[in-house]
Formats: sequence, C-alpha cells, structure tokens
Amino acid sequence: MNDYFTQIPIQIKTFDISKSELTPRRKFQKTENSNSNELAPAYYSSINNIEYANYLNTIFKELNPRDVFYCQFSGSAPHFDHDDSKCAINHYYITQNATTLFHEPKDNAVPFCGVGEKTANYYHPNDIIEADSFCAEPNSVWLLNVAKVHSLKFPGEHGPLRSFIKWRFDSSYEEIYQRLFNEILPKL
Repeated sequence: MNDYFTQIPIQIKTFDISKSELTPRRKFQKTENSNSNELAPAYYSSINNIEYANYLNTIFKELNPRDVFYCQFSGSAPHFDHDDSKCAINHYYITQNATTLFHEPKDNAVPFCGVGEKTANYYHPNDIIEADSFCAEPNSVWLLNVAKVHSLKFPGEHGPLRSFIKWRFDSSYEEIYQRLFNEILPKL
C-alpha cells in the first residue's frame, strides 16, 4: 500500500456539471506567506442536481463519508487538510495535466496559517521534501491521504481550473484503504 495515494479501479457515472447549479460552500484564498505564484480562490460546492447528488451519496456510502463536494482548484500550496478529514476520494473531471505532489516536512519545518484560517497547515516549499506524486487522468478515481502534506503542480506557471468530486472521511487513509480494497470493491 502506498502511504500517500492509490488509484481505485472503479467507474463512476460522470455528469455535466455545467448543466447543474452549484452552491459554493467554502472558498479558499491564496496564503499570505506562500512563495508560490498559484492562483486562487478555490471552491468546495454543493451539487444542486438532486438525482446526481443522491447518486454520489450512494457510491461510497458503506465508508461513511463526512460529505461530498464538487471542487474547483487553480493551484494548491503545500498543505495538509486542516478540517480533521483524514483522507479523501477524488473523482477527477478536468485535470489540466496537473501533478499531485506529496511531501514530508523537514525536521525543523513549522506550518503556518492560511488567510482566514485558525489552524497552521501550510508549509513553505523550502521546508518540505517531495515524497511521491501522480498525474490523474480525467474520469479516474483516487484515494488520497490528505493528512499528509500535498500540493499541485501544473505544466505552466499558473494552473487553470481543475475540477473533481471529493468525498471526505473522518477515518484514516489506512482504514478506508483496507475497507475499500478488502470489503467493498470485491463485491462490485
């Protein structure tokens, strides 16, 4: 088992998000102390198409996701998710050839707060070491250990919007991995 991410061999019905209303639930700003040139903001949005939202809620229901969102990101400085979610499953729609990087903090690294945040969960690029990475294809599904430091790298200087459906979990990456691969996927 990879400690950072695993591709999930599952097909999920795609939906034309442009034909659905979205309700923004959370907006992220660029971090004040970031040395990056990444664009912001990023959004977590609720999907207002009841039929598709109900479908999404049934896919990983046995894993008890905290919530399901449609996400749009144009970049991501090195961070770990600070909202107590320990892992996520992402179904990528538009990937823009971005690479998802996972990092380990150096021994003397000290995280800092993002704009408007109360929890220190961002890292300066000089305070981390790249550990692993992947480049998702459109319509691929990945299990991510978001308790680990991660970021995005786009082929160009600034990334265009990347979009995906995100299931967030309170259970650890290891717990979700074991249940997913040992109990749920074999039944499909």
